[in-house]
Amino acid sequence: MYFEKLSVINYGPLLDYEFIFSPSGINLVVGPNGSGKTQLAGAIIATLMGPKHYQFAENYTDKRISRVELSIREDDQLEVVTY
Repeated sequence: MYFEKLSVINYGPLLDYEFIFSPSGINLVVGPNGSGKTQLAGAIIATLMGPKHYQFAENYTDKRISRVELSIREDDQLEVVTY
């Protein structure tokens, strides 16, 4: 089983991104500070665990609608989880 694709809209600095993960080997996420590496991990956690397990900062004032879609593949079966 592996993460096949992650689509993120309005999630922190990730305004409209799609990440395609390799089915074999290791996937690395590299970028400067503030580029969204932690939000990428947070988007995966929020999608798998549900929004009640993800805390936003108390001073969070951004009212944009966020959408995260995670595609998980195992052999010929695909599961798509949306948050």
